[in-house]
Amino acid sequence: MHWLLHQDCCCSTSLLSALDARVRATLRHEIRSLHERLGVTTILVTHDQEEALSMADRIVVMNEGRIEQVGTPEEIYSAPASPFVADFIGVMNFLQGKVTNSGKVLIGGKTLDCETANIAEGSKVRVTVRPEDILCSAKDKNAANSFSVKVESVEFLGSFCRLILSGPDGFGELMTDLSTQQVHELNVTPETTLTAVFPARSLKVFPESL
Repeated sequence: MHWLLHQDCCCSTSLLSALDARVRATLRHEIRSLHERLGVTTILVTHDQEEALSMADRIVVMNEGRIEQVGTPEEIYSAPASPFVADFIGVMNFLQGKVTNSGKVLIGGKTLDCETANIAEGSKVRVTVRPEDILCSAKDKNAANSFSVKVESVEFLGSFCRLILSGPDGFGELMTDLSTQQVHELNVTPETTLTAVFPARSLKVFPESL
């Protein structure tokens, strides 16, 4: 099943948009099962990223009529080919920085270890990291890519909470997702100070020109 995710699509935003969340989830599973049994090629156009990620074999992401990326749902989500795809699929944090040398990006006064292959030293870049990939704890202060952050707000979303963090200078506001259990264990409230770790494998770096 192939899905076209298009920013400027003029059709209905979702195949199942008029249904409640539980029925949508059930029907997504049924449609996927039916497609697999029939073995037919199906192309659908949608704005709904969750719908595409959960049901598609391959996704084509388009922006103003141009193809930005083609890949499996996991490839599209985990290895976006451009800042547009990174921002359009799921939720993403963006950090502005500069490559100081191979594998190093300076953001504000802090240096992050990350993959900078094929990006020249001195280049301005955007570093992306998903909220679920930022690891928060009350320790690990000596871990690589770890910085002190302050919790600005906590939004309860059921099985997880979305935290808004203020990071070091140059990092601005950051979003991170923690399990509800972890939030309780860390006794997280607004004004809590935590250590945030940015795993190098989870950071994607794009030239500012893209």
